[in-house]
Amino acid sequence: MPHRNVVMALTLFAALVVAGAIAWLRWPVDGYDRDLIRTARSNLALLSNDAPVASLAEPSVVDRMETVLIDQITPDDASLLDARFGGAEAAEEVARAGVALALRTLSARAAGTVDEYIEWMEERAGRPAAYPGAFPFEGSSSASGQGIETVLKYVYGIATGETIEQLPDPHVYVRTMLERERTFRGGVTWLRRAVLDADACHIAFDVAGRRGHGFEYRHFEDDPLGANFWYGCSGENGYCFWPEDATLEDVIERDGEALVMRVSVVGVGEKGLRVPTLIYLYYDPAELRWRIRGKSRSNLTMHTVRYVY
Repeated sequence: MPHRNVVMALTLFAALVVAGAIAWLRWPVDGYDRDLIRTARSNLALLSNDAPVASLAEPSVVDRMETVLIDQITPDDASLLDARFGGAEAAEEVARAGVALALRTLSARAAGTVDEYIEWMEERAGRPAAYPGAFPFEGSSSASGQGIETVLKYVYGIATGETIEQLPDPHVYVRTMLERERTFRGGVTWLRRAVLDADACHIAFDVAGRRGHGFEYRHFEDDPLGANFWYGCSGENGYCFWPEDATLEDVIERDGEALVMRVSVVGVGEKGLRVPTLIYLYYDPAELRWRIRGKSRSNLTMHTVRYVY
């Protein structure tokens, strides 16, 4: 009998060890499943760690990134632009304006304080911050069926540790969220630098119709890093607090279609974390300028403060 009890005890112990190991492997880390983290890290490893990194606050760096992106316009996209703008020279000028806007939104965030970034965004938009009326790239409800206000309260609570019954003034909300991200784990996802390697930059154009934002079926077939790197297994769409006064849908409704552009770069946080960052823009012919449709971050390897801009 004692021998049998020992065997049973050892069997139970072994089972607990196996169960514990499985639980450890599967237990969420910083809100993410370990398998998700491993996949994201594997995707990020597609870009060499030796790729040069430089400050987004330096105008010369932003100028260099702009040149790299313009040089990557494919022949097909160049033909699309040439046809719409009456020649290569005019087309490049329009493309540069869009790239410059995309990069400026990143450099403005990287270069100064939270208040300076808000001031720049307000100046660009011509108005103070306002709550988004819908989810990024979605309709009026989240995947769980919750409304935007409920989700914004939840996001705010996660970032601040507070439970709120009502949303504060939009300026207070966005400033709090930006400041939380800037200080979260020493600014781990506050992107002050960027990777300068040509592989770490990608640009694409398309024409959006009434079906959506234009890139639903356009991926990264012509990119050396591919869709796994740029889209990845984890990420988030940002919440815009300075929405455009003419949306992509407005332009499509007015003109029947709209030229759209996706600018993809690799931002680098204060502690070296690399974050593929995608900026979606659309061209408004009535105003002869680009507008921002949305921003997203991919292959995140940890829970972060929700991205607002």
